[in-house]
Amino acid sequence: LNAEGAVEERDFVGLWATSAQHQIDHLAGKMYFDHLSPLKRKMLIAKADKLGRRG
Repeated sequence: LNAEGAVEERDFVGLWATSAQHQIDHLAGKMYFDHLSPLKRKMLIAKADKLGRRG
């Protein structure tokens, strides 16, 4: 919806498409790590925990 509440359709490519999908994911409650495989997600969480303990 645009600022006036009307539906708008647009086609995006490249970086614009990535950016638009990123914002749509946020509106749907999805985060970057939701798109990762279970192994990569586990590695990312472990790294974040380690960094969090440092300080």
